[in-house]
Amino acid sequence: MQKYIAILTVILTSFVANTQNNTNNFYTKQWFEVEKLELEGLPKSALALVHEIYNKAKKEKNDVQLIKSLIYKSKFALTLKEDATLQIITDLKTTAKNSTTPISNILHSIIADIYYQYYQQNRWQFYQRTHTATKVDSIDFRTWDLATIFAETGKHFKKSLKSALELQEIELEKFNGILHLAENSKKYRPTLYDFLAQRALDFYTTDDQYLTRPAFKFELDNPKFLSDNKEFTKIQFKAKDSTAQALQALKILKNLTLFHQKSKHPETLIKVSLQRLQFVLNNAVFKDKDSLYIRTLEHLKQQFKDNGIVTEADYALANEYYILAEKYKPGIFENYRFYKRKALEICLKAANTYPKTTGAEKCKSLANKITNKELTITNEQFIPIKKYSKVLVNYKNIDTLNFKAFKISLNQWEKLNKIYSNSDRISFIKKLKEVANWQTELKDEGDYLNHSSEIAVPKLEQGNYLLFASTKKGLNSDNTFAYNIVQVTDIALIENIMFGKYHYQVVNRNTGKPLQNATINLKNYQTGRYNKAINRNMVTDKNGMAVFTIDKYRTNVKITIVHKGDKAVFGDFYLYENNYHKPINNEAYRQVFLFTDRSIYRPGQTVHFKGIAVKMENAKSEVIANRKVTVHLLDVNRQELKKLSLKTNEFGSFSGELILPSSGLTGTFTIEVKNTDVFQYGFGGNTSISVEEYKRPKFETSFKPVTETFRLNDSITIKGTAIAYAGSNITNAKVAYRIIRTAQFPDWWYWRRPYYSSEEMEITNGITETNAQGSYTLTFKAIPDTSIDPKTQPVFNYRVIADVTDLNGETRTAETVVNVGYHALTINLDTPSQLDKTVKNHQIKIATENLNGQFVPIKGELNIYKLIAPKNTLRNRPWETPDYQLVNREKFKEMFPYEAYKNENNPEFWDIGQNVFSKEFNTKDNKEIALKELKNWASGLPL
Repeated sequence: MQKYIAILTVILTSFVANTQNNTNNFYTKQWFEVEKLELEGLPKSALALVHEIYNKAKKEKNDVQLIKSLIYKSKFALTLKEDATLQIITDLKTTAKNSTTPISNILHSIIADIYYQYYQQNRWQFYQRTHTATKVDSIDFRTWDLATIFAETGKHFKKSLKSALELQEIELEKFNGILHLAENSKKYRPTLYDFLAQRALDFYTTDDQYLTRPAFKFELDNPKFLSDNKEFTKIQFKAKDSTAQALQALKILKNLTLFHQKSKHPETLIKVSLQRLQFVLNNAVFKDKDSLYIRTLEHLKQQFKDNGIVTEADYALANEYYILAEKYKPGIFENYRFYKRKALEICLKAANTYPKTTGAEKCKSLANKITNKELTITNEQFIPIKKYSKVLVNYKNIDTLNFKAFKISLNQWEKLNKIYSNSDRISFIKKLKEVANWQTELKDEGDYLNHSSEIAVPKLEQGNYLLFASTKKGLNSDNTFAYNIVQVTDIALIENIMFGKYHYQVVNRNTGKPLQNATINLKNYQTGRYNKAINRNMVTDKNGMAVFTIDKYRTNVKITIVHKGDKAVFGDFYLYENNYHKPINNEAYRQVFLFTDRSIYRPGQTVHFKGIAVKMENAKSEVIANRKVTVHLLDVNRQELKKLSLKTNEFGSFSGELILPSSGLTGTFTIEVKNTDVFQYGFGGNTSISVEEYKRPKFETSFKPVTETFRLNDSITIKGTAIAYAGSNITNAKVAYRIIRTAQFPDWWYWRRPYYSSEEMEITNGITETNAQGSYTLTFKAIPDTSIDPKTQPVFNYRVIADVTDLNGETRTAETVVNVGYHALTINLDTPSQLDKTVKNHQIKIATENLNGQFVPIKGELNIYKLIAPKNTLRNRPWETPDYQLVNREKFKEMFPYEAYKNENNPEFWDIGQNVFSKEFNTKDNKEIALKELKNWASGLPL
């Protein structure tokens, strides 16, 4: 309670300024006395003066002083009366009801803000409350559920904008005495209507709007929402969910746009325009929204080209190109590669044309972000003595790197890790002994993107080294630099746990030969009540083995091995009596809250879910934004059924859909979320749903099989039926349908490319009815994702979902998928991964189908080629293949004979060699081909 009182006090007092700019000397003197009494700790006396001010302001109809005195009355009531919170809200509501514009509007805005701030501070509790049909307590908002707090907040914000025309005539300057105004706020919010509208938009445009999913969700599915102001203001909004927050936001933005098209405030007009465009872009579900957004921004720029405010549009356009550039993937979104260059050009031009504007400052900041240098280095923890090694360099906007190798002890490394100032780090490194230095030219093609290269490290003697990379030769703190430690040793450690014992084998890192008489020391350097000290020495036998039995839990254990002048340190380890694992960082409490559109489902239905990642620390909560998560659907036996990879947005939320299996065990299923960022703190969460045939169905609905071959942009008609199990037709039943598009690539396409997951896009939805025969038809246009290159041969999956509700309220769901692509046919081969040469006859099955899985007879020829494998066995690369190799193949192989130069360790990248088999086929006659005489084939991998 005390925590909430503090929050309410901040909300109330933040609405009023302390300065007294009133022309009436009475109010100035009285407020001076109020503040004096408050500072002296006399709130009761101060409240008496506030009552005097209130009565005089009411008599004189002084709106500013009336509102200020009301707020101070509430503030002092919190101090003087026990549990005054609800009474304050009640008083504010009563006063608002009995007041006229603008007092009523301002008070409703304050009430709405109190509700919303309370939700934000206590979202943890709201997420865990069950929805109730009616309010548990109509007055005490602290007991409301999530839907109710949102509905009441929206209701008061809506009331705050009544009498809009009157509010638009009131200059905000009139309220200088009670408002805390940010710099330039009057320029962008010149009237009281602007001020109150923006307060409402802060609520309506948040991502929280989708936490309560209505029966008819309002979607931003109209491309005209991203049109210019003239076209946007012509739109008549229609929605079955008239309370939808996104709908209310669009209505307010439309009213603001109409108002400022006629006002003399171009700065406000462009701000509102950009605000609307950004909101729609973030939430739209129609295709090509990025290109429409860019086109409208270009139109805005042209409209305001002679006004410095145009730099706000410049920044928005540049930022959009910057964001699109982050989507660049080789072989998929090639056209995005140089978008950061476009963004930089826009920023520099805006900063030069109108250098003193706010938009120009934003452009300068973005330009710095684009051009700044970034550098990280990754290396293996252990490398052999006197042998070449490599580091992986990830860099941006760097064309030359200078490397140095310093001798360093592990104690020095620990000290360096505790230094946080760059200048202090450089000072520390300067004291280390330099043993090698070299320079490398990097490939920088001016796309302002992050790239990677492998850099050779010269041969080093046994010991520990700090590898230091920088853009300049000297050791300076203003340099862009990165460093890491490496142990140079020929010792390797293999660990196995058997029967509660730890088996350690020490071998030569280069040959794998066991090392006899190697000394092993296990020691933990951080001990305490729950981590008893350990300092155990062992010596390896002729097989390089030593066995250790653990009797108690140990943490932070380091294993030091010494053999004939060579030394290596491994750790930190956790040792258990029967287990072993790596340490887990003790971070602040983080959790994902999951919401589903219902709590009980039938098999085969779609689960719509939304999650919000929240961090709790020091009794405060905040969302966790822009983090990767994996969503797992687990059945009653916790067996994984489906998995989705998603990312939290700026509001910490994510959403998706999971289709339940149509058959199998029913019961309690689990949706589990785990954070997948490797190098940051982890978090997760889960929720349970019931999957039951909870009501014996009276009818079923299904789609007729899709057998035709379609072309992209065709109008496709899908036919469905709803038939009662008794045999009668289900007539006049409501059919709510959605069409969701995803892209799928052929398996072979991934051979030489990174995995790519297509985003879902709901391309249309609607409502129809069944006819007298219980039939219904759904028609949609097969719109492709034009951002995907047709050369990649994508197949677009159009998932058709229909929920049929009969007159008794029973709902059944049907689902089908229509596949359409730039090609019409697929050929699939069913072959074993390995063929035994001693078996006389192997069969290859051939399936020739259209994209919707229907058999199509085809004539063709099957050819099998032997792949050309590398001459040497190659070690797996410890990191992803770099973008660029900076040395030629011959030099690379000379230094690293057992390493892959590019991707030759992956059979998918091997060259095609000799043709070993060829045969014509006709699937009309035979769908199998026999492979004979394999004994004559050379061993290896065929294609």
